Amino acid sequence: MRILSSLSAILCLPIAIAFATIANAETDQTIKAFSVWEARGGLQTPGTEANTYSATIIGHFYVDTDKGPVDAGIISCPLVVRVMLSDRSQSGSGTCTISGRDGGQVLLKLACTGIYRVGCSGEATIVEGTDRFAGVTGGGKFTIRSDLAEPATAASTSAKEPVGAMPSDIGGILFFDEFRYKLP
Repeated sequence: MRILSSLSAILCLPIAIAFATIANAETDQTIKAFSVWEARGGLQTPGTEANTYSATIIGHFYVDTDKGPVDAGIISCPLVVRVMLSDRSQSGSGTCTISGRDGGQVLLKLACTGIYRVGCSGEATIVEGTDRFAGVTGGGKFTIRSDLAEPATAASTSAKEPVGAMPSDIGGILFFDEFRYKLP
């Protein structure tokens, strides 16, 4: 009888935890996450001071757990990155939508600065969420790196070269070392 009682307690524990989680739905958590992404975009060469690249990056969004990365959905971010030709400094901004497997979505605003080919680091801020993410708040620091083609130098830009978008395929990684979110 004692064995049966212990077995019953063990089997009921996950159910009790699940009900406690439902009763207290508030979540305040910090995670590590990343996306290895691909994009097709255009490089704008509007003058001799900077190059601007615009694209929408798309990739799987992984949450890093103590058991390894877990595929949590898809991330899609229309971004604009500006690279100064004089010192190779860069700045970027964009908006990302993370779509969970269950249909819930989180909208983020990104802004970063850095050095070309080293990375662009900055802050991500949650704007809003849908479905199970309704009312979500938070944000965190991120870094984005890409294999964006070498920008033209000021010396190689001439009046004879056309100004406009040169389509190209790129890839890279976006990672969050500490991303905090809170659900009501």
